Amino acid sequence: MLEPTAFEQAEAPAFDWGPALNALRADKKPAYAVQPVQGDLFTYWETLPEGQLELIVSNPPYLTAAEMEQLQPEVAQEPAMALEAGEDGLVFYRALAQHYKNALCPGGALVLEIGWQQREAVTALLAENGWAEIRCIQDFGGNDRCVTARRPK
Repeated sequence: MLEPTAFEQAEAPAFDWGPALNALRADKKPAYAVQPVQGDLFTYWETLPEGQLELIVSNPPYLTAAEMEQLQPEVAQEPAMALEAGEDGLVFYRALAQHYKNALCPGGALVLEIGWQQREAVTALLAENGWAEIRCIQDFGGNDRCVTARRPK
């Protein structure tokens, strides 16, 4: 758990694929020094200087094409772009595992929300790409929900 005061003194980019984040910031005074950035996760890593970030937190789309066909009505109201991640649900995890490690300082952390059936696949992607200290955290329902990893020191 991070103390809020750590964020109050930091300037952190908040990346989003669409204008939603910028609209949210325009409507509300931010609690912390968050700098909204709109862009493409598949190329944004190219703009990041090596070793400058301490933490990357991502809740990427992770539903498979098959899961998209069976959505609950309340979830189906969300934009498909915010939910679907290709045939196997891993397209965003591949990009994060392959390209974002070097943006972190040595020992920097990556925190990912995952679908309840994706633990093995996501941890394997991270291991294949040289991440260290990979572990999975379960939600209150006992489902795999979050994977953490670190850039090796």
